Amino acid sequence: MAVASRIIAQERRGAVYYQAIAALDPIDRETVLLRPIHQASNDPAASLMQISPKAAATRTSRAEEPLRETLRRCGGKELLDG
Repeated sequence: MAVASRIIAQERRGAVYYQAIAALDPIDRETVLLRPIHQASNDPAASLMQISPKAAATRTSRAEEPLRETLRRCGGKELLDG
């Protein structure tokens, strides 16, 4: 694939992901965005949201399905694995 084609594909994936994140409820968006920043642990994200780690894990789990569905609908299926 040519460089220009890769750049266009990357920008498209970014736009699809942004759409999917923007479509989430604000609390789900916060949960989904904080989790990768803090890697596998819910503790730092939970602390920032002032909730328990278990509640953060539950919110993350609940937020992931609408995110996946929006990505599927918007043509971002390849982002689900990455």
